[in-house]
Amino acid sequence: MTDSPLCNFCKSKSYKVYEKKFGDYYFMNIYKCNNCGLMFQYPIPSIEQIEKMYDKEYYGGAKVLSYEDERKSFKFNSYVWKARIKKIKRYINKTEKPKILDIGSSFGGFLSIAKEYGFDPYGIEISDYSRNYSTKLLGEDRIFKNFLGKFESEFFDVITMIELIEHLDDPKKYIIECYKVLKKNGILVIQTADMNGLQAKREGINYHYFIPYHLHFFPAATLTEKLKEIGFSNVKIFRPVEFGLLPKLLKSRRDFKSWKDYFKWFRITFYHLKGYIHFKNFSLTSSMVIYARK
Repeated sequence: MTDSPLCNFCKSKSYKVYEKKFGDYYFMNIYKCNNCGLMFQYPIPSIEQIEKMYDKEYYGGAKVLSYEDERKSFKFNSYVWKARIKKIKRYINKTEKPKILDIGSSFGGFLSIAKEYGFDPYGIEISDYSRNYSTKLLGEDRIFKNFLGKFESEFFDVITMIELIEHLDDPKKYIIECYKVLKKNGILVIQTADMNGLQAKREGINYHYFIPYHLHFFPAATLTEKLKEIGFSNVKIFRPVEFGLLPKLLKSRRDFKSWKDYFKWFRITFYHLKGYIHFKNFSLTSSMVIYARK
């Protein structure tokens, strides 16, 4: 461990440091680059350490923080997946069988929906546990563990990184590789948090995105500037997401236990509508989805 970590985006060594604690048993240091605004966890875990994070216990297990096992709520998640796929299909305006790569494909739910809508699906998943399941669902020639250097140039029409880029140890390298393997006019779809959103700024180091599995954190302007620098054009930010409210409401029913839970729709609706309030680099919430065209 060195005393002067480098910013992944601009290689600056000038930063501010924040400490995030999880009770008395875990803490992480967050560095904010004074030059470009990129935030990152330091030290960055090794690839071996990252792989160990995403074992069976990560999916609803007993770790510090866990993620959902999407197989248990496939029906409800599919409302959002279908809404996203429909948007992507309109955006690329292609009637043939477009090739789509989902990086961080988990158990393959999103890709199975994409296949239903006429896409040719491929996935990247570092977790042996979820990847072993998705290969049975979609085929071993469709789901892979490694991305960098795996595919030939201009192979895909669409690449998605849905709540994934924050998990990467080297996001710049991944973006460069995405640009390489996308076809001309292909699109990269990134969903992550905007760290310059009022929501993230107000909550500070207590913002819910600061968790052990997230290694990098992106202000919208910083990420869009890097995408353009690498070569992407027509970079568009959707807030809070690129589809409407109804799919989110229907998805939320996965956690409902009684009719009283429907009152949560008021909170979800209010948050969604707040997401529409933004101007240039200002936004009330920190939810965003970026579509970047090659």
